[in-house]
This record gives sequence, structure tokens and C-alpha cells, in this order.
Amino acid sequence: YSASCPIYVKSQKFLIAYSRRKIKSRSDILKAVSFLLETGVMRSLIIKDTQSRVYRYSLDDFLKWLNEAYRSSNGDVTITLPTPKEEKSGFVLKHPRPLGDIVVFNSARMHPYAPAFNVFSLMWAKTFFELGYSVHLLPNERTREIKEYIEKTSPCLIFGGLCEKPVDCYSVIIVHDLPLWEGGFAKHHIDELKKDAKCVLFCVDKSWCTILKEYGVKNVYFLQHYYPHELCYPMDHLPKVFNLAFVGNFARPHFDAPTSFKHVVDFHWKRKMEVFSYPFISNVYRTVSKCYPFQKWQIVTTLHNAFGFVYENFRYFVLSKLAERYEIDLWGWPWIIPNEIKNHPKIKYNGPAYWLQLPIIFSTTKINLNIHRIVYDTGTQERTFILAFCKAFFLADNKEIFRDIFPEVCKEITFNNLNELFSKVDYFLKDDSAREDISSLIYKIAIRNHTMRKSCLLYTSPSPRDLSTSRMPSSA
Repeated sequence: YSASCPIYVKSQKFLIAYSRRKIKSRSDILKAVSFLLETGVMRSLIIKDTQSRVYRYSLDDFLKWLNEAYRSSNGDVTITLPTPKEEKSGFVLKHPRPLGDIVVFNSARMHPYAPAFNVFSLMWAKTFFELGYSVHLLPNERTREIKEYIEKTSPCLIFGGLCEKPVDCYSVIIVHDLPLWEGGFAKHHIDELKKDAKCVLFCVDKSWCTILKEYGVKNVYFLQHYYPHELCYPMDHLPKVFNLAFVGNFARPHFDAPTSFKHVVDFHWKRKMEVFSYPFISNVYRTVSKCYPFQKWQIVTTLHNAFGFVYENFRYFVLSKLAERYEIDLWGWPWIIPNEIKNHPKIKYNGPAYWLQLPIIFSTTKINLNIHRIVYDTGTQERTFILAFCKAFFLADNKEIFRDIFPEVCKEITFNNLNELFSKVDYFLKDDSAREDISSLIYKIAIRNHTMRKSCLLYTSPSPRDLSTSRMPSSA
């Protein structure tokens, strides 16, 4: 990449430098690396870790190792360097004139195909620092050392972690998945938070807020999903290579829960197939609450576990129907995507997409399919903002939130059923100027209104003095 860009692998920061040549812009990187390889300028790989230890490999040896590692691990290659124990304390972004101190728990872990796992906690730390706070990025662990560090720091806000707070301050946790899914946020955490009056939960879907409030969590508010725009860049000057493409994961639909509840799920799934904006999760929850009032939380937890990842029938359904009419380029995890989809005659399966490739894939595609997981009722996913910040055109199954975030083009970019989707695919494949106009407008709106900086203001704004409008009190 370049010596000025830190790469994070398993919480270990190191630099990769390939020559003394300078990169003037991010769009030059691919051309530069290609040139260096072809001309033999790139002779060795130098890895320097945070303790100034240097690891040097000849390029030939490294490529041989990389090739062997790739073939033997189904595409996943991990470089692991020794991590000194003293690094566990994290690091501090010390502001020269801080408004206060904020602790951000580091949730980053090396996951080459899922951007959220890698960058969100780091980007929150960066954004809070830019807003005037000293930020302490700490390992997300419940240890005595962490507790003592927080007590000594006395922060005004703890962000993103589950810990026993040794100081009297607000804490903020963002729920990115079904709240009672034990593979995600986990129900036992919510039981702890019900006791903490100064812990505030933000959910990226309003339906989840409703469920949590009825479960007994008081401080629950909606926050639209987000993505750091710094990691996206428009590459609309590149020629279009793909007509219709989807990047994402979905399993073969199978119901991993007691069959006695399947009739409830199937009833609402049929309505979801007819009207894509149908709030599936909310209606399943209402039916369970009505039919099983004394067992509802046990059943809802069971269903959330079933819906968490394996019951991705909506993506499977839409892509299968599209493949009956159109050729589709598909990227996704090879161990998740069903074989009948990967081997479909009209679907070209391109393997997994490394998350740094996304701007290139999105920008070289005429129509990006922004199909949501079934767990979203009203909100949208991070892909929406990656596409927007890349100035890439997309069509999405209709969600309530699109009327708020992109009101000018909401009708043009959303579809409520298969016929609407087919009609819009036919139209936008032919009309280049319409796609360009819409994607340019979406990009401007996103840069102006939907950056992570805007989200951070919710937690640090000095007014109003209560949580009625989803903002933190002045004491935070």
C-alpha cells in the first residue's frame, strides 16, 4: 500500500513499504503496484511493527508463501506478528485542548471480508478526536487493569464496550443485529444493561428499539447505520465492467428452530415475498406476543437465533428470481453461498470480495443490488453508505429509512416487489445518464448529511439536556 497507511492485523499495527516512490492519490495505488511488479522495482517486503522490529522477505519467497497459504486455507491468509503484552493497554489520541476524555473499546479483529469488524472502533476514535476529545482506545476486555485505567482516566463517556463502570458516566452501545440473537449482541448483556440507568443503546433498526423497550431496557434509541467515508472513494471515471452485481452473503434457506413455530414464520414470510417493505421481524414478534404471552421472550430469543444469519431466505429469493432473467456477478463467502447459486448458469460467482476491493467493484458496476438481510424492517445496512460514498448506483428493497436519508431519489432507487425490480433493472441498464445523475446526487447528500462525524454529534452535543431526542445529556 504506502508507508503512510497503517494496516491493522489482529490488533497489531505495521507498515508495508515497497519502494521510495510516492503515491499522489489513492486511485494511483493499483497502477503503481502493477508497475512495480512488472518492472522489478518491488524487490522485497518489509514489515515493521509497533516495537520497531523489522521483518524482511524477498518478494519471490513471500509470493510463494502467499500462494501456498491461499490454496491451503480456502482464500483466507493471516499474517500474525508477536504481540508484546504491554500493547494490551491500547493507545491514546491526546487532544491538545480536550473537551473531555472518551474511552472507546476496540472491537476490531482481522476479518478480510467484513469491514465492520476492522474499522468501526478505530474510526469512532478518530472522529471523537476530531471533535475535540482525548480518546483512549482500549481492548474490549473485563479485566482489573482495564477497570483501574478507566477509574484513573475518569472519562465523560464510555463507547462500545460492556464493562463494570468504575466511574459515574454515560456509556453508549450500538446494536447492529437482532438484539436477542445470542450470536450477536446477546440477551444476557441486555439483562445486565437493564440495571444501568446511564447505559444508552442505539439500534440501527426501529423495530429492534421497540422489542428492547418492551423487554425492559429504558434508554433505547434509533441510530441509522453508518460507514467511514474516508475508506470509500468515487472511481466513476472507470469503465463499467459489470451490468448487475451483488456483494454479500446468504445461506440456503433452512429454519433452525422448533417446527412448532414455523407456521408463524411462514405466514409472515409469504407477505414479505409479496411486499418487500413488509416489516417481517415486527410482525413475527407481535404474533408471538399475542399467541404465546407467557413464553414470548424465550420464543423470540429462539427465533432471533434462527434469523441471525442462517435464515437469509430474502436474498436467496430475490437473487434466484433475478437469475431467471438476467446475468449476475456475485461475490460472497464460498463456505456460505449455496452451491446451486454459485453454479447457476446465469450467475458468475467471483469468490469473496476483500473489503478494500468494494469501491472498485461498486464503481465498475452499472447496477449494484443492495438487498437487505431479512432482519432489517425499517433501517438500512452499512452497504448503503459504502455505495453512496463510492458514488455508485444501486437499487434497494424498500425501507422506511430511505424516505428520510435520500428523499429526492427514494422512489427511483427502491423497489417493493419483483415486477418493480425487473422494470427498474431494464430501465437503468439502458440509461447511463439517469444512473450517473442519481448516484452523484446520493453522493452529495451522503457526504453532507450521513458521515460518522454526524453520528458522533449525537453523543457529544451539549444540548438538549435529556435523551428525548436521542442525544446525550450535557454531562456527557
